[in-house]
Amino acid sequence: MYKSYKTQTKYRRAWCIRLPTAFAGIKLDEPKIGGFQTVVQANDHQTAWCMAMMQDQWEILTFTVKEISIFPINPL
Repeated sequence: MYKSYKTQTKYRRAWCIRLPTAFAGIKLDEPKIGGFQTVVQANDHQTAWCMAMMQDQWEILTFTVKEISIFPINPL
């Protein structure tokens, strides 16, 4: 019998995090602001979330973001 070995398949890649305007902490009356997004380099979605919360540069989105989204830029 051969031992089964786990292989490390996780590697750093770009993750996009999108937030609704409610997460801004201020009231935004501007109708052109639909949400915010940032891109970080991380091994998984949990690390990406933590890194995104430390970011001070967020892109303003013109379309409405209804829920938090975390997804890889280039899926496998």
